[in-house]
Amino acid sequence: MYIYAEKIFFQGKMVGPAYLEINNGKFGKIKKEVCEDDYIIDYKDFYVLPGLVDTHIHGYNGLDIMDDTHTNIVLLSKKLLEVGVTTFIPTLMSTSKDKMENVIHDIYKAKRDIKGAKVPGVFLEGPFFSEKYKGAQNNEYFNHPYTSYFENLTKDEIGLIKKIAIAPELKYTEAFIDYCLYNNIVVGLGHSDANFIEADKAFAQGAKIGIHTFNGMRKFNSKDPGLLEAIMINDNVYAELICDGYHIHHNVLKLFKKIKPKDKIVLVSDNTKLAGLPDGTYDIEGISVQISGGICRTSDGNLAGSTTTLLKSLKNIVEWKIFSLEEAIPLVTSIPAKSINIDNFYGTITENRSADFIIVDKQLNLENVFINGDLAYEKK
Repeated sequence: MYIYAEKIFFQGKMVGPAYLEINNGKFGKIKKEVCEDDYIIDYKDFYVLPGLVDTHIHGYNGLDIMDDTHTNIVLLSKKLLEVGVTTFIPTLMSTSKDKMENVIHDIYKAKRDIKGAKVPGVFLEGPFFSEKYKGAQNNEYFNHPYTSYFENLTKDEIGLIKKIAIAPELKYTEAFIDYCLYNNIVVGLGHSDANFIEADKAFAQGAKIGIHTFNGMRKFNSKDPGLLEAIMINDNVYAELICDGYHIHHNVLKLFKKIKPKDKIVLVSDNTKLAGLPDGTYDIEGISVQISGGICRTSDGNLAGSTTTLLKSLKNIVEWKIFSLEEAIPLVTSIPAKSINIDNFYGTITENRSADFIIVDKQLNLENVFINGDLAYEKK
């Protein structure tokens, strides 16, 4: 089978018109010509992109991975196809240790039932945070990081944890980072009141991601730098960005692009179950959250995740003329995958890799989604 398209994003460039070979659910070669007898699906006015990779997402459209986890993770994997996501990392929020363990257990067991967007692992966003920058996290469950937190998880369940976020100013951070690195868990820094020295030390030790950069940390301060400045100055550190237009002003994004290497910028949705729901008041892990005009805030005014999908974020940064399309696509595909060490399997159109890809029009509106070479979602 071949997919014919006006442009195909391949090895960092839009190439085409061309034919993309799909063979037994895997990507094959890209060709300029094929035989007349070959089976061809014609998308002559469309683009082929790698499926989107969302490495920070709590839920979507009423589905919360912290509740009824097995059912919701299976439903979420199908629902996210509607917004172009073919790989996602379910993101757990601060809660009791027992509940955190149960959610991880349930996601591990649910993996065999997932038929839509793929789930290579989970992200623990909590509970090792600073109360000052709690955001929409429930500080009732906050604690300092300790390695015995994982004592009731099996080796395979620990292996499911791809990323964990901590506030580096807390006690026992150094030992905890060592434990995570030993277990191949990527450490991110966020929801933190760390000063520059504390943050920079954690990055030097091996932490490598700034969690929703600019949010959940001190604001830029030329006299007393903190985590934000440490993210900026360390070129080897990835920076998560929420590009919905209100977590970060687009002109600040233009400045950040001048500071940060493009291959270290990761767009994330930070969607909760409220994304896709109408304005109103809702509950997230015991925290009251109100949606007004598509913006989620807690009762004390903190932002509570985003309602903007990853595909819309991609459109935003292109429409705002911050990134060209060729620059922007890796920020939602290959770079997120690389940031958590899953880039050998996800995020690019590469020969012999699972054929997970999306079809979009020239305005980046979603048309179709393919998983393992099969049509998994079609715009109605």
